[in-house]
Amino acid sequence: VTAEGMIISDSIVKEKGHQFAQVFTIPDESITFSNRWATKFKQHNRLKKIIMYGEEASAPLENLSEEWKKLQEFLSNYNSEEIYNANKTSLFY
Repeated sequence: VTAEGMIISDSIVKEKGHQFAQVFTIPDESITFSNRWATKFKQHNRLKKIIMYGEEASAPLENLSEEWKKLQEFLSNYNSEEIYNANKTSLFY
């Protein structure tokens, strides 16, 4: 998952590889965009698989970047010393 909330699959990595090969005029027969190639590419670039569970997995990713901008705008009114995360404190009132 990227910062913009886009999920990147192996097929997307391979398709982007094809696109870059075309841009740089690399002949199709000189490189194979296989599953092994995608695995090596991810290892080389330190891309890791992240599995989301529970509340995190249910969040809609389509508008993540928009919501992130709203949050940043809202938080810009406060100093970092004034921002707390009480998500898992089990506060009851």
